[in-house]
Amino acid sequence: MKCAIVCGGVKSVMPPSDSSSFLIACDRGYDYCIEDGLVPDLVVGDFDSSSKEIPLENAVVLPHEKDDTDSLYAVRLAIEKGATQIELYCAMGGRPDHHFANIQVLAFCLEKKVDCRIISADSMLFLCDKSCMVKKESYTYLSVFSWTEKCSGVSIKGAKYSLEDAELSQAFPIGISNEWQDNQISLSVKKGILLVMCVMGDSLT
Repeated sequence: MKCAIVCGGVKSVMPPSDSSSFLIACDRGYDYCIEDGLVPDLVVGDFDSSSKEIPLENAVVLPHEKDDTDSLYAVRLAIEKGATQIELYCAMGGRPDHHFANIQVLAFCLEKKVDCRIISADSMLFLCDKSCMVKKESYTYLSVFSWTEKCSGVSIKGAKYSLEDAELSQAFPIGISNEWQDNQISLSVKKGILLVMCVMGDSLT
């Protein structure tokens, strides 16, 4: 099952109405859904940032003081309901700590063997621990970072700057601002986890 989760970060691109079989709104994300005419299957959060009246029939109200962020709790629920693909929308911008926490949600999903991506109007983020193909689509740059302390056996093919069995570390961002030579780039890593960012143009939002 594919699930789209609309988070409470800065409003950006929203999931198409037919893009998922299940839609979850997190806190302010419920406001975004209502504004765009989307009807969530489930609404989750402590609702400290939502201005809309919360529907009682499909809402999970969380306490203000909790271990999980609203986004992580929503991801847990999605996985419990059988989601194997999760897309996070409006998960970036705003408070930098919440932004980073949403990137950590990608790591949680990777541990659960669930494909999870953060999608905004001009970027897509995901983690890779083995191999993957990344299509160019409308993106301009592909940046690859070491999410773990080090990544070894890193290979990048089909890009302007290729790598073969290289090592990346958190202390040196050598994988930033690569470009597609072909319609898709092949990434692989033998040990460690890569953070992959696909970015359009030079936008900073």
